[in-house]
Amino acid sequence: LHNLIEYCASGMTREVLTLACRQAIGIRDHRFNITISMLLPAVLCLAPLFMGRMEEQWFYVVAGTALCTVLLAPPALRIDFRQDLKRMLLLRSLPVKPLSMVLGQLALPIMITWAFQSTILGIAALVLHPGWEQLILWAGMLFALAIVTFATENALFLAYPHHQRHEGVAMMLRTKLTFLGKGTALVIAVCLLVLWATLCRGLLPDPYSSVLYVLGSIAATWGAAALGLAAATLCWRRFDITIDIPPE
Repeated sequence: LHNLIEYCASGMTREVLTLACRQAIGIRDHRFNITISMLLPAVLCLAPLFMGRMEEQWFYVVAGTALCTVLLAPPALRIDFRQDLKRMLLLRSLPVKPLSMVLGQLALPIMITWAFQSTILGIAALVLHPGWEQLILWAGMLFALAIVTFATENALFLAYPHHQRHEGVAMMLRTKLTFLGKGTALVIAVCLLVLWATLCRGLLPDPYSSVLYVLGSIAATWGAAALGLAAATLCWRRFDITIDIPPE
């Protein structure tokens, strides 16, 4: 596989694929645990489909998928910088550009999350038939949300690193504040979506307002994803193994 990557890819793509393959090899012994940890949230997200009298089932499925992406996927898929704190010297010694390093480290957990999201949306779409507009809108936004989540999580880790088994009051406060921050960000995002929908309806008649709403919402979330990757890249660029690695 490494030889195939060397032959077919070049430059940044080769660096990203090589790092992603390294991460994939490292999780072979944990693939069962990862599967189980993603299977239960998938069942919970699809639970509204079995409640026949519930209205707006599609939005409950989408909301559950977004919550799982933000709150449950990062602790379940720690196959990024968070598991490589003891190998930072090795990562620093690699001739890899900062952006390529970030993309390579985050590629696998993001792709697993995308597979999780696609499975849920695909099953829900087959049952509920929400229409292509809704499917494109929420798939595009959820895919970007996965990038935002893992990029932000790793940027925070690189800015304030800690060992996986580290405990104490500081870690408890960090966990609580992170959870509160994620919840607040989701609430703000929902409010902005409602405001954007109202603005689009006021500016243009249907179907132009719907097209503007979909394109604008997807563009905004992917813009946030780009900012998250930029923040993670900046944090990796400034990471100093001599002072940033905490004692065990």
